[in-house]
Amino acid sequence: MIAGKEHSATITIRVTPLPRGQGNAFTCTLAENALPEELVAAVERGVSAAFGSGVVYGYPALDIGVELVDAEYHQSTSTPIAYEAAGAMAFDGACRTASPILLEPIMAVDVLCPSEFIGEVIGNLNARQGLILHVESKPGADHVRAQAPLVSMFGYSTALRSATQGRATFTMEFSHFAEKVGGFGESR
Repeated sequence: MIAGKEHSATITIRVTPLPRGQGNAFTCTLAENALPEELVAAVERGVSAAFGSGVVYGYPALDIGVELVDAEYHQSTSTPIAYEAAGAMAFDGACRTASPILLEPIMAVDVLCPSEFIGEVIGNLNARQGLILHVESKPGADHVRAQAPLVSMFGYSTALRSATQGRATFTMEFSHFAEKVGGFGESR
């Protein structure tokens, strides 16, 4: 009860994974007029809000399809606030039983270093679960292209300076998300 009025909502949703990069989607397959449009919109608002708060450690949920497949309507107690809350709770409950996976940000890393330090640079990137994509020798410096999980790149600037006597430079930018291997706090 809120403000002396009873609020109730009963819904059934179907949650399915979508192809990576497609984004989240909400659809309603209820029979026409089974639920007033304002209540369908309330369910969608609740599900959309739940996308942002995620299921695993509070991170946003990505590439999930949600289908509203059934709902009960009672003219006296069915309210938008009840359907919005029901949408969020149904999404959370369905996703928790669906074995969600955690994605982590993978960074594209470019390092320029003198040739005599290339072994230390590659070794350090490997120790940080980096994947060496390409090594190119240029006059005066070697160019290393790699990918590494963001979590393992904290402190890399200091480590690179130490390993190369301050003579190497690097840039790092977001590349993509990948499935996190291992538990929380661990990386690939």
